[in-house]
Amino acid sequence: MRRFGLIGRPLGHSASAAYFAAKFEREGIADCTYTLYELPEIGALERLLAETPDLCGFNVTIPYKREVMALLDDLSHDARLVGAVNCVRRTADSRLVGHNTDVIGLRAAFDCLLGGEQPSHALVLGTGGASQAVQYVLAERGIPFDLVSRDAAKGNYTVQYDVTYLAASKPDRYVVLLTNYNGFDSYNSCHIRAQGSGNNQNRFLGTWSNYDIKGPYYAGTTAESDEASSIAKKVFGQDIDTSVGVMYNKSVTIRIQCNYAEGPSCYMRDNSVPGSDFVLVSKPDSTANGFQYWNMIDNYAICLKVGGKIDSYVDNISIWSGLGNEPLDTSDTAYKAAIADYLKQVEAQQ
Repeated sequence: MRRFGLIGRPLGHSASAAYFAAKFEREGIADCTYTLYELPEIGALERLLAETPDLCGFNVTIPYKREVMALLDDLSHDARLVGAVNCVRRTADSRLVGHNTDVIGLRAAFDCLLGGEQPSHALVLGTGGASQAVQYVLAERGIPFDLVSRDAAKGNYTVQYDVTYLAASKPDRYVVLLTNYNGFDSYNSCHIRAQGSGNNQNRFLGTWSNYDIKGPYYAGTTAESDEASSIAKKVFGQDIDTSVGVMYNKSVTIRIQCNYAEGPSCYMRDNSVPGSDFVLVSKPDSTANGFQYWNMIDNYAICLKVGGKIDSYVDNISIWSGLGNEPLDTSDTAYKAAIADYLKQVEAQQ
């Protein structure tokens, strides 16, 4: 008997078992069954696989379409780019290969509904795993889109921290804040280098790309001009010299506004000059090859990464919701209350 199924939580609403039972009977497939497996957390998948060695494959639904990726041995091309999996095949040697069949269905649906038409804009309702597949297919067709979520500020947050470089083995050493890190192989990042350059960068399942590739807000190592200039030029008024650490012994404040729909914009302030304002040094370019991946990585974690062989201070790290200025009330009262409430919910579930 070949066994198939669906993992997710909750599954009380799912019609998949009844659908496949009817399909197997209608097509005369007598050696297959389809079962619903409601998992309390994605880590329970390992036990399920051990207890059901005849499980040949399974579908994946909320909330595990992205979490399951970390447990798989391989991914199809589409699943890798979309950043979500809804179908897993178990091979003869027990390897798990993830696929995204939402993409296949969407391509067919768009071909049927649109034909040769090219809409000027699309509106995507939702920001979950299925939405990621929709965004991916729209991007394939070159159709710009806006996102709508039940949470109006989903993913919108601001990160701020201070950096002072003292020394570095090479002037291109950096401090970078990783945003939307999935704990696997995908993250968005904003590099601030000792030489006074930087860039919004993305690593998406093994592939690197930049968000700020040209235009006035490209902050990489570049010739100084009205169209593009380095951080050294934008913040300190100096032409960049790639052999010199322009930012040595300078205290700067980095503010990254993470807009779920538009991507990350990086602002910097020179703290050595009293009363300095924040300067926009980097923001996504709509033609960048990695721009479409920004909101395909869920907000699993935020962390700092420090380039090798540098000496620097990182201090005063703040994170707040929304894209405005730092809240006046920075006490941890609300934070502690939220953590306590979360722990109560976890305890109740256990």
